[in-house]
Amino acid sequence: MTSIAIIGAGPAGLLAADFLADVKGARITVFDVGKQPMERHCPVSDKFHYCVKCKPACNIMCGIGGAGMYSSGILNMHPKIGGDLIELAGSEDRALDLVLAVEEFFMRFDGGIKLYNPDPAQARELKRLSSAAGIDFIPIRQRLMGSDHTPRIIDQVYHDQMKRGVEFKTNQLVKIINQDKSLETEQGERFGPFDFLIAAPGRFGMIWLSGQAERLGIGSTYESIDIGARVEVKAEIMEEICNIQRDPKFHIFTKTHDDQVRTFCTNHEGFVVLEAYHDGTIGVNGVSFVDKKSQNTNFALLNRINLTAPLEDSTKFGKAIADVATLLGGGKPIVQRLRDLRRGARSTLKRLKKSNVVPTISYDAITPGDISLAYPHRIMMNLVEGLEQLDKVIPGVASDSTLLYAPEVKYSAKRIYTNAQLETIIPGFFVAGDGAGLTRGIVAAGVTGLIAARAIKDRIDP
Repeated sequence: MTSIAIIGAGPAGLLAADFLADVKGARITVFDVGKQPMERHCPVSDKFHYCVKCKPACNIMCGIGGAGMYSSGILNMHPKIGGDLIELAGSEDRALDLVLAVEEFFMRFDGGIKLYNPDPAQARELKRLSSAAGIDFIPIRQRLMGSDHTPRIIDQVYHDQMKRGVEFKTNQLVKIINQDKSLETEQGERFGPFDFLIAAPGRFGMIWLSGQAERLGIGSTYESIDIGARVEVKAEIMEEICNIQRDPKFHIFTKTHDDQVRTFCTNHEGFVVLEAYHDGTIGVNGVSFVDKKSQNTNFALLNRINLTAPLEDSTKFGKAIADVATLLGGGKPIVQRLRDLRRGARSTLKRLKKSNVVPTISYDAITPGDISLAYPHRIMMNLVEGLEQLDKVIPGVASDSTLLYAPEVKYSAKRIYTNAQLETIIPGFFVAGDGAGLTRGIVAAGVTGLIAARAIKDRIDP
């Protein structure tokens, strides 16, 4: 038998396990710090909110299915979204084949996942309007699992893999990866050595993985970071756009600084939710349900930042901003009307209630305030200018009543150095997914899991 360990049961780990489960003679063990899919309920909140009373991070950031299980469940079928899959796969044709394989994987467990495929004529017109405003619109085929249906799909994946011989070790925090590919857990147990190892711990384990890589002499490099705000508007403002593409992707270069701002994770008729990190900081995110709707639409507006010497550590920079925002918000996210932000005034509860956008998150879970006290001036200028440019394509998105929530920080893991098969300098030790700095998103992470798994299969059964 060939022993294979997979650390992390997010999209990368699950896709790898699914592929390797069909390889004759392979014995697969998946380790995850979190729980089984249907045990990942927050005992404090029944609204899929991220809370600080449950550890780790309300079972939202880790567990079978990874952080994506409680996202909106959007599958972006495009080789340039969520990472450069053409670079990772080696060619555009291979990247597209891998993207299709990830789509087919999820469709095996729910053939009714709704498809959003932009009408070519509408997409061309939207691209024309965007270009006139200095914005690049990227048409994408998408499927929406929904924050309410994704846990059921992941649970089916979990039970299917167990029936096919995959062993899952949940509630197991891998503390140390040894040179011989054996693993030591926080509970003091030792597993292995394994013939092959795939480390795919997701963003929850990205700092841990970079530390293990450094200890093992595996090189890595810092990646960019996205810092921005969660924008919430009335649903009717976004309806026409979201009917063309469920999660529209707009890339904007701002006028003053010529920096990139992009839209991300649009939740049409969705909800803003809290995010609690194990380091004590608070953030925001968005969810979108299939069966439950709100009167608002939210999306992230993110400013891409690349750092150079003397501070190249993008995670440290992002955390410093998140720390300040958490401090100013009294342990809660800050919310501000765009009208107040433009006037240089902090929002108050009274001012918020004048807005025709009623927050989809309860008032007692947020702090009306001034985001510009927490964010550098350049980032704030980029966000406001980006919204105002976007308003030319989506009229009303930059109205006085628009709400901005902060902090929303999308950390990038340090990119672990690998060969084309995602194998490190240690033979048989592969990495995959967001935690290795390779991707950002469900489909892209799944693609890297398949790349690593296929390389292992070729070694076992050439």
